Amino acid sequence: MRGKISRDEGGQSALFDAVMFLIVMIIASSLIQIYSSQYSKDVELITREDMMDYTRETAEVVFGATLNSTWYEDIQGDIIEKPPGDTTVLNLILEELYLLDEGVQKHNFVLGFENDIKVLLRNLVNPVYHFALQGTFFNESKNQEYMVFISDIVPDYQLKEEATLDHNDYVNMIPRSDLTSTGFTLPMIGKSGEARVSFSLWP
Repeated sequence: MRGKISRDEGGQSALFDAVMFLIVMIIASSLIQIYSSQYSKDVELITREDMMDYTRETAEVVFGATLNSTWYEDIQGDIIEKPPGDTTVLNLILEELYLLDEGVQKHNFVLGFENDIKVLLRNLVNPVYHFALQGTFFNESKNQEYMVFISDIVPDYQLKEEATLDHNDYVNMIPRSDLTSTGFTLPMIGKSGEARVSFSLWP
């Protein structure tokens, strides 16, 4: 009968439409995935750049900041107080490295210099980030390296003995990924050689 579509023709037409619809959906899905992936990479890049800028800006503030007061124990165990605003955090790190090289033990600084700098960092750094401030000095004549490491991943010691007994290497706990860091090398105060100071942040 003229003017009518047979069942075979109708079935083929419906199958053709379904196949075309499936092809279109596959293409559309692929394009969405490509664009989504690219967008995700762009957002990640922007976020990392912003975090790097924040790390640099925070480091500048930290290294240039002065403390209201701080102290350390000298090699005889006497308390040496630093007057308010007497020296910057950067110079305190260099002074500690110098004194470590002179024989003062690291635990002589944990309740004074290092704790006070950690409090400053907690007040300055956005709480969504972990932080680490690190200073190192290698004395070639002694073949000895000294390190100052101040971070929120290090316990808040209540007693000097707690720091003396704690032999964990907290430096190795810093993640290799999702880390932004800034630092520089400068002449060591009162010593031949150079010190390396860095500041790092991670989520």
